[in-house]
Amino acid sequence: MLTFLIFISLLLHIVTFVAIRLLFQQMQRNSGNQDSGDSLRQTEELLSAYLQEIREENDRLLKEWDHATPKNEQDVQKEQKEEEGLGMVKPERVKPYEQEANSPSLNETAGESGYMPPLPQVQQDTVEKSMTAEVYSMYDQGYTIDEIAKKLDKGKTEVELMIKFHRKN
Repeated sequence: MLTFLIFISLLLHIVTFVAIRLLFQQMQRNSGNQDSGDSLRQTEELLSAYLQEIREENDRLLKEWDHATPKNEQDVQKEQKEEEGLGMVKPERVKPYEQEANSPSLNETAGESGYMPPLPQVQQDTVEKSMTAEVYSMYDQGYTIDEIAKKLDKGKTEVELMIKFHRKN
């Protein structure tokens, strides 16, 4: 038995030495290869150039955004004057919920263009109790099964079954 354990130990040592030798050879190949360092530097330069382009594009976008969205009423008036000076006609900016007193009513507008905007319909929600809910509430109020059946115009056995199922749950 002892010779068997020594034999296995010897095999494990040989396998370990072979693995160490292979790893050492692979490290020598990688350290001797200077191209990997160059490729890393090139990749780093490429990424930094890409990030710089993204920053420039973001800055340009922010400038365009600031230019496109006027800050206050004076900026809006300046834009309108510039557009009028260039011969551009721009429709007035009117908020849909604001309607001036001298503007035409909906009926006059519909007569001119033929379009009538839909009017909001106000509907009241109706809530109805189910038959079982009515049976349960009346039973909880103290009505007998016969009284519940007469008031709801249902059979006595039907009401009894509903109450029995209610008790089980």
